[in-house]
Amino acid sequence: MDIYQGGAVPGKKLRIVNIVGVDVEACGGTHLDNTSEVEMIKIIKTTKVQDGIIRLVFVAGKAAQEEVKGEGSTLKELEKLLHCTTEQIPGRSAELFELWKNIVKKKKDVPKKLTSLSAYKGDVLAETARVLKTQVEHVVKTVERFLKEIGM
Repeated sequence: MDIYQGGAVPGKKLRIVNIVGVDVEACGGTHLDNTSEVEMIKIIKTTKVQDGIIRLVFVAGKAAQEEVKGEGSTLKELEKLLHCTTEQIPGRSAELFELWKNIVKKKKDVPKKLTSLSAYKGDVLAETARVLKTQVEHVVKTVERFLKEIGM
């Protein structure tokens, strides 16, 4: 197996992890005596580097716990802005996006409120970001901007 050549080595030494018959990769830098030391892992982002190679950006331990807390507060803020439950955020966001497109681009009249009740089972923030064509960290500001621009 070949190791992916993904850029400059950050130091004088590069540790290689070889799982025989499965994969060979440069070490990600997390050196543990036991995997339980990691506690929690939260994947922040994935990017396709090339065919068959996906880069994962993640946080672990306390940083992962903080990330989850941050997502919770973002969801609460979106619930307030969109007047809905967490599960309804993607549906309401899709409805808002379509309204915004129609109103801003075609100058149509604005309904008085969003009414979508569809419930999403999955990563609500990721789906909402996909619907709004933005990144997760920009979802709240995007919803606020759309609501302001259409006068809701």
